[in-house]
Amino acid sequence: MKKLIIISCCALSLQVFAQPFSVAVERNRAIPLSHTVNLSDPIDEDWEVNVLNIRQQPMPASDYGNKKEQLNAQRLLHQSNRSIRKSDRAISPAPIVADNFLANPAQGTPNDNHIAISNEGKIVSVVNTNIRVYNESGTQLQSKTLIGFAGLSLGSSTSDPRVLYDPWEDRFIIHFFAGNASVTSKLIVAFSQTNNPAGSWNIYQLTGNYLNDTTWSDYPIVALNDKDFFMTYNHLKDGEDWKTGFRYSAIWQIDKTNGYAGDTLQFNYWHDIKYNGRPIWNVCVAQPSYSNPQPQTYFVSVRPGDLSNDTVFLHTISDSYESGNAQFSRNCLNQI
Repeated sequence: MKKLIIISCCALSLQVFAQPFSVAVERNRAIPLSHTVNLSDPIDEDWEVNVLNIRQQPMPASDYGNKKEQLNAQRLLHQSNRSIRKSDRAISPAPIVADNFLANPAQGTPNDNHIAISNEGKIVSVVNTNIRVYNESGTQLQSKTLIGFAGLSLGSSTSDPRVLYDPWEDRFIIHFFAGNASVTSKLIVAFSQTNNPAGSWNIYQLTGNYLNDTTWSDYPIVALNDKDFFMTYNHLKDGEDWKTGFRYSAIWQIDKTNGYAGDTLQFNYWHDIKYNGRPIWNVCVAQPSYSNPQPQTYFVSVRPGDLSNDTVFLHTISDSYESGNAQFSRNCLNQI
């Protein structure tokens, strides 16, 4: 990943130089285990309840289906109006389908689907409402709602689930958030106890309003390396949309070893990442190399709220939580 970033910078003819950045950090924080869940427990019943508010008589075709047809028509029109030189055309190789099966169905748009596959072919699929475990042949082994998985009350809102397979530990990590207000915002982090995702999981509930202000956490991006699990979030002000309500970005650096063991979860919480006194938006963690892990982890962000947007920010956390010496540095990459 380090080489890839350097190559990209050279290709864009970028200059790197120090800028007036600032960041705050809460170090050596901890949260206890919330509970454990065994997806194979037949006694632990789970109901996937969905409430649909109907404000008018349903149409013969669903609104979602009509919207898909309209978008497809626009897409075809756009393609027909494109001017493509014959020299630019190429015949792509036909894809080879090794196997296929019915995917995890979900209601809602978008369904925020995410998937991870282990070295042994175990598959974990998550959408906004549920978790499902499959074998490599597509046979569903277990299923559970996000609400039941996290131990939340019926009617809680869950969103943006993510799942990662950890090749260093041969385990899985699931993450999603619940609530969309400062008083209800929760971050759920789950670690599989073994390499069998249909078995037991350690569940942690973190507050999505760590600074106890009037913001909640939205838009998670996750990654892991051989030591830590990372989550990045945008904090939005209560009652405002994601554009006008943005207040600051935050990074969670979590020691994943304790999570797999079911011990107290330990982490650093980086926040108030600013440039020239203004908070930097959408700090996105870059997935490090699996084959050649390095102590540092990189994050990239831009300025989506600016009318003139020509700046890319590169942030670095220098070391693992376990080292006790993780430092935050940043550079401003300006395109010439």
